[in-house]
Amino acid sequence: MRNGLLDRVARIEAQLSEMTKTFQAVARVVGTEEVVAELATGARGEMAEIVDRAVKEGKLEKGAVVGEVSLLVGHEQLKDGKVVHPGRFQVFVRELSEDNRKLFLGKKAGEEVLLPNGNKVTLSEVYDPVVEAKPKKTRKPRSGKLPTTPGGVAGTN
Repeated sequence: MRNGLLDRVARIEAQLSEMTKTFQAVARVVGTEEVVAELATGARGEMAEIVDRAVKEGKLEKGAVVGEVSLLVGHEQLKDGKVVHPGRFQVFVRELSEDNRKLFLGKKAGEEVLLPNGNKVTLSEVYDPVVEAKPKKTRKPRSGKLPTTPGGVAGTN
């Protein structure tokens, strides 16, 4: 068993080495920036698909303003204006530090937030989890009879 596991690890390491060589060769021919941009495009698409699926499944809905449980979607720009790869971020507000959380609460899609490091975040979308309404407690139906008086007449005193 141990030799089988070691053999498998060795094969995986060899495959990883070959993949690294292939990536480096492609980057030399096409250019590193183009390869990184292509990988970023794939990452953006995957992140968008996750949100789209959650909306279709009724787990997320568009939000009006950023709240404590919102999902933020946007992009971050460095001080010099370059967009931080992959060009899209999505994060739940609760995952942010308390200081950063305060910067985003109450913001709307389309607004910009200046971060303490000087970078700027532009919110493109705000989503909130869909909260299922709790079923109302139903009261036991009445018999439909009015209470009677000692004389047997319903609804009289």
